[in-house]
Amino acid sequence: MRTYGYTLSNNKTIENIIDFSMFQKEANVLVQIFCGQGYETLKFALDIIIKNIPNAVCIGTTTDGEILNKKVSTLKTVVSISVFKKTTIKTSYSQQF
Repeated sequence: MRTYGYTLSNNKTIENIIDFSMFQKEANVLVQIFCGQGYETLKFALDIIIKNIPNAVCIGTTTDGEILNKKVSTLKTVVSISVFKKTTIKTSYSQQF
C-alpha cells in the first residue's frame, strides 16, 4: 500500500494539487476527505475526485481539525489517497436509526 496526502488550497485548483493520472489505472484506490470548510466544499472536492478517479472508493467527512504529516490544521481540506496492490477494497452502506 502507498498513501499520498494533500492539503487543498483556495488559491489552487484540485487538479493543480493532485496528479490524478497516477491513480486512474489503479484497481484498488481509497480516497479519504477530511474537510474543515463545510459540506459544500466537501461535495465540490468529492465531485472532482470521482470525475478524475471513477474507480476509487471515496469516504468523506466534515471536521473541526485536519491532520496531515503530523500537522494539525483547521478550516482546510485534507485528501488522503491510498493505493492497494494486494488488497481488494469493498464497500457497504448501513443507515443507523
